[in-house]
Amino acid sequence: MYVEFSLPQQRLGELSEGLTVAVASDAYPGRQFEGKITAVNPEIDQATRNVRVQATLANGDGRLRPGMFVSVDLILARSEKVLLIPASARAGLC
Repeated sequence: MYVEFSLPQQRLGELSEGLTVAVASDAYPGRQFEGKITAVNPEIDQATRNVRVQATLANGDGRLRPGMFVSVDLILARSEKVLLIPASARAGLC
């Protein structure tokens, strides 16, 4: 199943094929369908200054239907603070 959506041109630098999207529909409250960006249109819409994006998602159970209204959340890379301890620090603990 394909879902097509638009994003402002300011987000173009953050887009790439393979990024994850979460798709939700009012028809299935509380349920999200996961997919991946499979295409980014190279042209910017002159009137809206938006870029068209296509994502592909599994729909094996057929719940999503062509023409349904859905909301799409684009999941960008996340950063987390972690504590890194060099392997050489371990030798001093013995």
